[in-house]
Amino acid sequence: LTVPATYTGSISYDSSTHWDLSDMKVISNVKNWVLTVSSQNNGVLKDTANGADIAYKVTVGNLLNKQQLTTAGIKSSGQAKTPKAGTAYKFAIDIDAPSELYQAGTYSDVITLTISNN
Repeated sequence: LTVPATYTGSISYDSSTHWDLSDMKVISNVKNWVLTVSSQNNGVLKDTANGADIAYKVTVGNLLNKQQLTTAGIKSSGQAKTPKAGTAYKFAIDIDAPSELYQAGTYSDVITLTISNN
């Protein structure tokens, strides 16, 4: 599994925000593998200085489409083994347009991607 490094971006105050983080590549010789996505802050970007948070949704190619993370994380359905060269999946984050202005600050979260045998 090859995943993106640290990403820095800005969030629009008047429309939804879409971040294409990178292509993620999966190489698996396991039949029925599952991708689980979880995060340190359960799917919200947090600013520890002011206590504010911003919810986001995750897309991983055709495995997960704009899904909000939960405490347990989110899982793809079982997948077939990949070709020898692997399969690339676009990894993206979407943030809905705010109803009010977000608090200015520096927000972060740590996303964990896990592949396991279903």
